[in-house]
Amino acid sequence: MKYEKYFSLINRLENEAKENPKAYKLRVMAIALLGYAYFLLMATFPVVIVFAVAVALWFFPGGLFLLLKLIGKIVWLIIIAGIGIFSALGGALRSLFTAPPKPEGYALTRAESPQLFQTIDDISEKIAAPKPDHILVNSDFNASVHTFPRRAFFGKETYLSVGLPLMQVLSPEQFRAVLAHEMGHISKKHGSDAAWIYQLRETWARFLENQEAEGGNISFLYTSFVSWYFPYFNAYSFVLARQHEREADRMAVEFYGAKPLAEALMNTEVKARLLEKDFWKDVFDRAKTDQRAPEKTFSRMARHFREERDEAKEIIALSKALSARSDYHDTHPSLNERLKLMGYEFAPDSQHLPTVSDQSAAQVFLGDLGDTLIETFDREWQTRVAPFWTQHHEHLGKVRERLSELETKAAASDLTEDELYELAHLKAQNEDYNAAIPFLEEILRKNPQSASAKFDLGSILLENENEKGIELLEEVMKQDDSFTIAACEQIYAFLYARNQEEKGLIYLNRAETFYDVVLAAQKERGYISDYDELEPHELPAEKVRAIAAKVATHEEITAAYLVKKKVVNLPEKPCYVLCVETKKKWLKSSGDVKDEHLLEVVINQVQNDGISFAIILSKFKNVRGKLDKMPNAKIY
Repeated sequence: MKYEKYFSLINRLENEAKENPKAYKLRVMAIALLGYAYFLLMATFPVVIVFAVAVALWFFPGGLFLLLKLIGKIVWLIIIAGIGIFSALGGALRSLFTAPPKPEGYALTRAESPQLFQTIDDISEKIAAPKPDHILVNSDFNASVHTFPRRAFFGKETYLSVGLPLMQVLSPEQFRAVLAHEMGHISKKHGSDAAWIYQLRETWARFLENQEAEGGNISFLYTSFVSWYFPYFNAYSFVLARQHEREADRMAVEFYGAKPLAEALMNTEVKARLLEKDFWKDVFDRAKTDQRAPEKTFSRMARHFREERDEAKEIIALSKALSARSDYHDTHPSLNERLKLMGYEFAPDSQHLPTVSDQSAAQVFLGDLGDTLIETFDREWQTRVAPFWTQHHEHLGKVRERLSELETKAAASDLTEDELYELAHLKAQNEDYNAAIPFLEEILRKNPQSASAKFDLGSILLENENEKGIELLEEVMKQDDSFTIAACEQIYAFLYARNQEEKGLIYLNRAETFYDVVLAAQKERGYISDYDELEPHELPAEKVRAIAAKVATHEEITAAYLVKKKVVNLPEKPCYVLCVETKKKWLKSSGDVKDEHLLEVVINQVQNDGISFAIILSKFKNVRGKLDKMPNAKIY
């Protein structure tokens, strides 16, 4: 389904869900049932075949003799095919009955946090929600609730996960509102079928992942269905999930009021943005000087949020959060939309920044246990990141060393284009992307046709909210269509954020159309057959001599021909075919090189010269006849 059609479908479904929520949920249930039904039908495919044969023989017993005669002729083929199908379908059944991985974290007990458990009890009673089976504390800056089936579709088990860093940021009142929102997702008012519906996506995902690993032995059973079904299922379930987010907000507001939840949402958005932009950047910048990963990272995070506040940065972060729109990738509505729906008055200035209370939710609900858990998370993070940290420290050392070399050379003489491009990338790694801008601009002054420099500079400008980046990315796509998908997606995101969705969809459709062409081109270039139309290669003599020299290193090859396969998709990207003849050996010895191994070695040698295929001509008799009529085909 095309992006534009998919987005249009979501918009239409959102209106339908608002007009008649109950009817809409029934439609989503029906679509989910179809997905489960097809999966079960596919998983029991061999049984269906056996049953169909049994029914046919019951009504036409005379066919038994013919069936046995046929089976006798192709018995080994049937056995091999049967083993493959049963193996693959066994994987389908395992996907259905295999439970997804459970959330990780420290499992709280009522004795350790009686206030938290009592709060959850109160919320559970108020909004008619079952009490979670497990309450976990982890190191995420998030809170979530997950429901898992105990066995296939039957029974359920609920995990409520709360991030200790989030509890350190929020006040007790704000945290209670967040708990009410999360509990709203498992409320009977919310609907008890959501987990069952979302489980379908997990089941199919596990099955398709297993199939890909096993080579797609039964892809003929599901490829067409998946291509047709999942765009609709994703759209219907997306709208239902967003509707659930709004309902969960409403329940939390009914129980605790709009202000605690609104402040919790703003606090979370602001701190999450500053975490990514400032805190974690500062942590990993320490790898420039520190050989070991820092200690007490999460302890420092708590101080960073509560004692080292920068109101100017928080105002900017809040302003950006409030200007963000609801999109088609996150089921949560935008912050702006959520605040308006709960009737909360706001403005992105210092008067409306969420206040920091004297006591955090972590202090109130966890007490000393919170300090113990922070120390545990500190140690676990340091251990987990240690191998990467060492590599990153060594890499940054090499970056600075090479930077010094290039900067010293630049002071004495002009750098080449490649050296300038390397310098730009090193500056970006050592500082940030903006540090690369002067060097990218210098490359373009020297060579206005540098597609890579245009793409990088255009991307940075869009990231800096400078629409001049669009002009550069447009130029890049005209020069080199391999940048089309990445460039169009960046332009779409830039325009969508500025309420220019209609204009942005033009780029998204352009990317999708090009992607379809690329897939068709890959398919077209994925094989060579006796019946393909071939053309002269038209490569320069110097490159042809280089290819011939590589071929000459193999004594098994007696002749080589170079041609071009005629293609329809992306004809400007030629598909070159190297055709080789090998010595005829009437008596083979163990030391002989097998054709398959020879082709693998040859293609590895010449693929950097743009060669797509290498074939043994003895296996392509029709191709051999075409080569003698092809000008300049023989190169060795």
